[in-house]
Amino acid sequence: MKKIDELEIEELVETFNNSTYDVIKALEVSKKQQKAIIEQAIKSISQGGSVYYIGAGTSGRIGLLDALDIATTFGESNWFKYQISGGDKSVLTNNEETEDDTSLAIKELEKLNLMPNDFIIGMSASGTTKYVYEAILFAKDKGCKTALICSICNSNISKIVDFELALKTGTELIEGSSRLKAATALKIALNNISTISAIKLGKVYNGLMVGLKPNNIKTYTRCLNMISTIANCDIDEAEKFFKASEENVSLAIIMKVKNVSLDMAKKLFVTSNSQQGSYGNLRKIIG
Repeated sequence: MKKIDELEIEELVETFNNSTYDVIKALEVSKKQQKAIIEQAIKSISQGGSVYYIGAGTSGRIGLLDALDIATTFGESNWFKYQISGGDKSVLTNNEETEDDTSLAIKELEKLNLMPNDFIIGMSASGTTKYVYEAILFAKDKGCKTALICSICNSNISKIVDFELALKTGTELIEGSSRLKAATALKIALNNISTISAIKLGKVYNGLMVGLKPNNIKTYTRCLNMISTIANCDIDEAEKFFKASEENVSLAIIMKVKNVSLDMAKKLFVTSNSQQGSYGNLRKIIG
């Protein structure tokens, strides 16, 4: 943006805030593309596969954040995974040169042991990142479905993927700084993809994250509160069923509401949705 350096701080804040509208517009006009990617993610997970976020630099770090958060929120560490160029050391240090390393892409993706049921989502604002391009080719050779999230249409990578999500956020206020609008749009898109997939796979009931697995006092308490709310019982009874269910929120609720044993609750849960394999649907069991 010309003369951006001459603006006062308050003017800059307003300018950057207003630029966020470009992000919302880009997401709004790409709903069909998001839907297609979400449907494929659900299909892959239902068939025992994983969704992999592949990216370099900022894109790779955003993929990491979403994958790790989903594992914590919904208790499924194999549903969404990540691969950042240069590996985990690129999370805390700048290894920008790795985005051009095609041999590194092959080397790092070989370690993932990809299967045909896996779904690979490449992330590249420019749509030209060599690491992502090579990773997509490698994944396609393994029989995986592939997608690209980028900021422009008809990029090099978009021509070789099954799905394209072009989030056209426009020129950055600081030209070339894709950590701004492009990165913000990417983060929201990944939020949508992973969270909506988890919802449709039975991990949410009435806005509550019933797939949560406790790993500290806060999450343990949250689990008890969810059981108490959904099963309409006090906290002490909720904890009794939670312990009896091997600390599984959904199973605890089924045991309480349907008055069944843990074994029967498991059977009801597993068979509640044939399209989701072993991923049950609490809604179909208790209404």
